[in-house]
Amino acid sequence: MQFRHAEHQQMGLHTLVTDKFKTTALVLNIQRPLLPGLVTRSALLPHVLTRGSARYPSVRAMQRQLDGMYGSYLHGDVYKLGERQIVQFRLEIPNGKYLPGKPELLEEAIAFLDEVLTEPVRENGLLKESFVALEKDALRRRVEGLFNSKMQYAVIRALEVMCEHEPYRLYSGGRIEDLAAITPATLTADYEEMLATAPMDLFVVGDVDADLVEALVKRRFRLPERSVQKLPPTSLLTTPAIEKHVEDRFDVNQGQLVIGLRAPAHYASDDHYTMMAYNGVLGAFAHSKLFMNVRERESLAYTARSRYDSQKGLLMIQAGIDIGNYEKALRVIREQLDAMVAGDISDVELEQTRAMLLNTYREAYDSPGALINLAFESRVAGRERSIEDLIAAIPHIGKEEIQRVARGVKLDTIYFLRDKETVSAHA
Repeated sequence: MQFRHAEHQQMGLHTLVTDKFKTTALVLNIQRPLLPGLVTRSALLPHVLTRGSARYPSVRAMQRQLDGMYGSYLHGDVYKLGERQIVQFRLEIPNGKYLPGKPELLEEAIAFLDEVLTEPVRENGLLKESFVALEKDALRRRVEGLFNSKMQYAVIRALEVMCEHEPYRLYSGGRIEDLAAITPATLTADYEEMLATAPMDLFVVGDVDADLVEALVKRRFRLPERSVQKLPPTSLLTTPAIEKHVEDRFDVNQGQLVIGLRAPAHYASDDHYTMMAYNGVLGAFAHSKLFMNVRERESLAYTARSRYDSQKGLLMIQAGIDIGNYEKALRVIREQLDAMVAGDISDVELEQTRAMLLNTYREAYDSPGALINLAFESRVAGRERSIEDLIAAIPHIGKEEIQRVARGVKLDTIYFLRDKETVSAHA
């Protein structure tokens, strides 16, 4: 399944025509550098903008318009992709072909998305003060609430330690300490800079006419004059300077062990698919080494898994453990990493990993979001990849290739969230 690519006002337009879905997904991704002075303002913007526009100046008015578009859905948020913060607006509309009277909603949807982005509610030329205040409070509560999910908190803290001198250390949801300095004036200035300079990509997936999509976007999507700034590539560090060990102590009953590793591959490298297979054998699935040995065989963890961040070239191992099992759990995890280096991979582990990867990506054919994510990651990384490419490559990845990349995986940081209320760290 191939996207058709075009440009409009220095914005990428990507259309995938498919009759698999009864809805049409419009996703606008705006790339911002992941920087301390910018991360919180960027995190606020999609939430402020989706509160109201010039024609629909309240949440209620916005929802009334969406309801009038046969129950369409709008969502704004941010996430991290490599060392870029992505401001995302997602609008999902029914395909009029499946509604009584066959109404044509695409043009109305494109115009609505344009208004949300380019015509926010203003007071004296600035973003509405009450909207900014409400979203600052909501951001504060979201960040404070991170600690309620100890596993998520532990991963965020581990990345802060592991990537101490890299932009990737920043949490894309923003920082509480930045909120006091953010005013309608500063946020408006940043919003206008984003419109004028940030790389943007609009993805449209559904049973649509690609020529019509391009014509409607050119007619109804009215960006200001733009001079797009090229963002620097994500920094890739494959060999850590020192193995770091950090403990945070809080009043918790269950320990959270997070191990960060530097991978020898990333999205644009030739070994990307092999690295996916490595992660699959190590800890991505229920048959993987971490799950079967740390959780099932030794009963050391409530959860044990690994995740490969292909844009940054990182592996993160997570295990929720009884605090007294720390040393043993760490030893068994190291044994699994050593087994990968030794090529100690069974035929069953390899075949099940291949099957799970293939199944995961075949399922992506049934998700507009997954199709868009893959296309956007390819664009950001500068290397085109498709589901078809992966499905063709995975069956040919063998133990020797996995063992080869395993030799390049380097342990960087061991982080442990455990009991008590003091904080200590050593390297």
